[in-house]
Amino acid sequence: MTANKTQLFRLIPLLLGGFLLLHLGACTHASAGKAAADPRFPWEHRPTTLDSTEKKIASRLDSVFYAKVKTTGLNACMLVARHGKIIYENVNGWQNYDKKKLLTLHSTFQLASSSKPITATAVLQLMEQGKFQLTDTFAHFFPDFPYKDITIHDLLCHRTGLPDYTESEEWNDFKPAAGGKYVSNQDLFNFLVKSPIKRFSPANRAFDYSNTNYALLALLVEKMSGQTFRDYLHDHIFVPAHMDESYVCNRYGDTIHANETVSYFAYADFQRTPELPADGIVGDKGTFSTVEDMYKFDRALANGILLKKETLAMAYTGTSNELPGRKNYGLGWRLIRNNGFDDVVYHNGWWRGYTNTFCRRPSDDIVIIILCNKYNRGAWDITAVWSALDRQTATVKNGDVKGER
Repeated sequence: MTANKTQLFRLIPLLLGGFLLLHLGACTHASAGKAAADPRFPWEHRPTTLDSTEKKIASRLDSVFYAKVKTTGLNACMLVARHGKIIYENVNGWQNYDKKKLLTLHSTFQLASSSKPITATAVLQLMEQGKFQLTDTFAHFFPDFPYKDITIHDLLCHRTGLPDYTESEEWNDFKPAAGGKYVSNQDLFNFLVKSPIKRFSPANRAFDYSNTNYALLALLVEKMSGQTFRDYLHDHIFVPAHMDESYVCNRYGDTIHANETVSYFAYADFQRTPELPADGIVGDKGTFSTVEDMYKFDRALANGILLKKETLAMAYTGTSNELPGRKNYGLGWRLIRNNGFDDVVYHNGWWRGYTNTFCRRPSDDIVIIILCNKYNRGAWDITAVWSALDRQTATVKNGDVKGER
């Protein structure tokens, strides 16, 4: 797709009867610098044309996303890859409405809880390095931690019983220090040490999704690596995977990235969402990326660049039967089991206007990525996307992944 045609599509998507013709021909964006020439990363210098089957699928996908734009006002970047090849990518809407800056494939989005697979990957890398075992307790490395039974494995799979700091009333007194604007991961830890909160259950008793778990895991990454969480992800995930446009931002004096999107409420008038004190906490959220960088993350996992094959298999093994026989949670991943081939591994995101989908079917290398900076529950409903890919009843039933983060 050419820059001019892409811009026209973004400006007036609902007025164009030729929506499909603006981008189906070629995927011409390649990574900058020498990364594109590295033979270990063939997906970065992909062909610029699609075969006849791929064109038909892309045409159906185009109709699906056009319908989403028309009916829900989807303001997002979208990418779909099949058998390790991008067959569809597009954008619609505003990166910054006030400045009339349009979204591009280089626009960066707060991943919200779609950050969790990246955080889990960092933790599992350190496990592979022998820094700890997943059965080790968190308190072994943080002696002041009041919950002595919680293991690293419990944190990864949300079986700690700890309330979610973004939702629970028990956290009402967890606020920035006088004059401060944000709270940090260390502030959260200190609060738990000073004012232990009653848990829903003892460790490893039940699944209870909680952002608190992944905020604590970011502290573990820092302690065991000797680096800041931001620097560790840069050096050990973003650089090896060639995710050149990804970064961690916790707002402590950070300069906002030039391509960073502004987040908005669902209202039609593009009302900005306010910054929150919890924006300072990372690990559970706080990672920013693009659709193409998230595709590179998918490829790096699938090709053994970030984790060993056996470690990845462990991450994809369910530990909590949310819906016995079908829905589960692994180590940083939500899982839908469909008897083998149709198994789906995913993690959506939702934070302050950002509504993201990062959904993968490893058996045939399908990945669906939607990064949305204007709150839209339709970004999570990808039933029609699966139907367009499979040309049959979708493997992910309507409602399986909608609204989960």
